[in-house]
Amino acid sequence: MLKQRSFWFWCLSAMTMAILHPIGVHFAAPAGSPAAWAKNDPAFTIFLPFICPWIVAILATSVLPDLMQSSAELRRMAGVLASVLSIVAIFFVAVPDQTRGPVPPFAIRDVKKAAAIDARLRQPLRNDYQQLVNSPFPADETQKKAMHDLSVRSRAAYQQYEKDSGASFHGLTDFGLRASALGWLTSVLNCLAAVVVACFFTAVVTVGYGIHTRQLGKFDIEPLLIATALFLTWFPLRLYAEWYWHFFTLELRTYPAFLLLLFLALVSLVWLVFIVRPARAVITIPAIASVLSVAFVVIGAAKPEVLWFVASAFDSMPWQYVAALGAIVVVSVALIVTGVVRRRGAPENLDVLNPS
Repeated sequence: MLKQRSFWFWCLSAMTMAILHPIGVHFAAPAGSPAAWAKNDPAFTIFLPFICPWIVAILATSVLPDLMQSSAELRRMAGVLASVLSIVAIFFVAVPDQTRGPVPPFAIRDVKKAAAIDARLRQPLRNDYQQLVNSPFPADETQKKAMHDLSVRSRAAYQQYEKDSGASFHGLTDFGLRASALGWLTSVLNCLAAVVVACFFTAVVTVGYGIHTRQLGKFDIEPLLIATALFLTWFPLRLYAEWYWHFFTLELRTYPAFLLLLFLALVSLVWLVFIVRPARAVITIPAIASVLSVAFVVIGAAKPEVLWFVASAFDSMPWQYVAALGAIVVVSVALIVTGVVRRRGAPENLDVLNPS
């Protein structure tokens, strides 16, 4: 796969398209806001341009082509399933995600007004949270009450921001009338990402069914497992973004698709491991990714205040360090993926029907 130009074509094309979002944020945000908005929306500034393109390339040049060489029944199954899941993912996950509030200021046409309201309501909370987390970790009733009061204020603040700035869309018609160009770009990228997720789950189900019915033949499982591990990194990044845009609190009850996707991703990993029984070295990276993702989600949901320590690090980090962090992510993922694709075609990695 590494020698195929199509791998790099898909990877670089997806990366070029996704990187338009952080670039758009930079130019759309008022002075002083671009760094904070970019740093605190890692699902779009880290995952989408620097991790998701590798998933796209793996699916487009390894997983799906291998499935297309299987039996006619599996090809029909993959085609129908990909179509159905894409429609469901776009209209029941991606589109509703763009219309539920509060949306970031850059998603609204009147971005300056929304940014001013966001800063006015957010800064006092930021200062109070900073003061609280700099004190000993909440242990007595006074500190617990202070944290609870801050959480209540956070919810009131994002509701006030939503009301004063109009940072929520009441359906697609309202979105079409009031969304900014960057809001439209975000929506398009969300829909494209939904199609990628649909193709990923299509591959997982088809591979599992093909192995179970012995219709798959030879298949390289490593790229699919690496894609699973990369996909799992989205959850902590998106959880953090949800926490930030909801003014330092979590409202996952308004985002049921998040927990559903996490459950499906973990089930997919367990299913692949149970059916394929890959070597320990192959499963190490997906296992680590799943443990970290679940731990981050559980801790963040149980004690949202813990996420403030992460926010403090991001807020105080100069842009040079953020750029260095992004470079480390790109290089690390590139080394992992290219290490896998270099071995593609080796006989010991292809026969999943008779794993060692």
